[in-house]
Amino acid sequence: MLLTLRTTRPPATDLASFLGRDPGRVESFERPFGRIHVFYPEADETACTAALLLDVETPGDGPSDRPYAASPLLAEAVAWLIPEEGAGAGEEPMPLEAKIAALPCRGGEASVRRRFEPLGYQVKTETHPLDPERPDLGPSPYLSVTLRGVCRVRDLLAHLSAGIAALNEEGAG
Repeated sequence: MLLTLRTTRPPATDLASFLGRDPGRVESFERPFGRIHVFYPEADETACTAALLLDVETPGDGPSDRPYAASPLLAEAVAWLIPEEGAGAGEEPMPLEAKIAALPCRGGEASVRRRFEPLGYQVKTETHPLDPERPDLGPSPYLSVTLRGVCRVRDLLAHLSAGIAALNEEGAG
């Protein structure tokens, strides 16, 4: 499961400071739900991208989308990344972009928009075919989602955590 956060407001490396992470190294953390890797594919004064990769072990032998699609486990990992109160003191809103590679959303783009647009985010989604070789099967229930807005890092992470969990529950019904 992959989530990226990006800003282009100088000094862009403030993003790493607000997350309490070192942009010069890959950090990995064991959690009960999997291993979280935080790294920065881009980190300079003009642009900074933080990537959160959640590696989840799947039980059993059968194929599963669990290690790839955003799930309540990613929501929990994002919540874990939210800086504690007092950390990131003085954090001001900045232009941020969040991308989720594969978000299960049976309600489609409309559900994502209902969840995030009222919070002030611009929403862009990309649908994917269930099977590229069989377009007659229609779209998959997974969307690539990009959110853009000007806000505090802490607020974006809280909205993502709650939104990912809610969209997963919506699809479970």
